[in-house]
Amino acid sequence: CITIKKSKAYRSYTNYVNSCHTTTVKKLLAKFIKELFLLILPHKSL
Repeated sequence: CITIKKSKAYRSYTNYVNSCHTTTVKKLLAKFIKELFLLILPHKSL
């Protein structure tokens, strides 16, 4: 359940980043969230 929810969340997150990556703040926030994902779930393949 966690893996499925996580991959769905990650997909919508990447879609969000791809659709609205105009400002530097959003870019930095996206980078931070991505790092957070990798730190929290290091053993799960995206």
